[in-house]
Amino acid sequence: MGKAHLGIEHGLARIKAGVRLLVVVLALAPLSGAAFEKIALIDSYDFAHCNDIETNEGVDEIIDFAMKTGCETMLWRNQGAGNMRHPSAENPTLEDPLERWRTSSATLYGWTRLQSCATNHLAYALASLAQRGVRTGIHHTMEECHWNMFSSLSRWNFDHPQCWSQCRGGQPWPGMCAISHPETVAHRLRLLDEILAMGGGDTFFFDTFRDGRWSAAFECTPEMRAKWKARFGEEPPENP
Repeated sequence: MGKAHLGIEHGLARIKAGVRLLVVVLALAPLSGAAFEKIALIDSYDFAHCNDIETNEGVDEIIDFAMKTGCETMLWRNQGAGNMRHPSAENPTLEDPLERWRTSSATLYGWTRLQSCATNHLAYALASLAQRGVRTGIHHTMEECHWNMFSSLSRWNFDHPQCWSQCRGGQPWPGMCAISHPETVAHRLRLLDEILAMGGGDTFFFDTFRDGRWSAAFECTPEMRAKWKARFGEEPPENP
């Protein structure tokens, strides 16, 4: 009974990952019927219940499965919110007592550490795809947290509270470091440099839709307010 239950769970996890992948491929096709490029966006964590994503073999299994969609380009997620999926000197995994504040919807994801596994997860995925003749790229999301305040926040975020976003009343919102801070922009560019040093693939998709609940309302930092007043001669609006 136990083996049967695990088999069903494994199958359902794979179906769920496959459905997500197929929906993404179809959504990127224009309705006009004109020629288009079929692109698959791969979030390896969607396959974590049925593939060992911390190994090269597990990465190849995901690629083999995704190739069945007939995609011509495969964009690989380089992060899960604030967790990088490659060894990163710029933004190492958060491993200290503050970890207790972080939450996860699945214990398995809490165990998975793609920064410290035996292989460079992201670099291997890009290299394996290139060997198969598939156009490669990075799917990079804007978010630093995963849809709630303390899920998957990054090390850099915790180390730079002076860069946290702010509401109009001055209340900090640590879900993301404000992009109005030059330090935040420089940090994100250094992360990009790390990816480019690994090859980087053929394209880079910066996904601003996945923002971890960020909005312009959280950019009311002193720097941004000063820029607004200098340009328009008045305080920013109540509802930006």
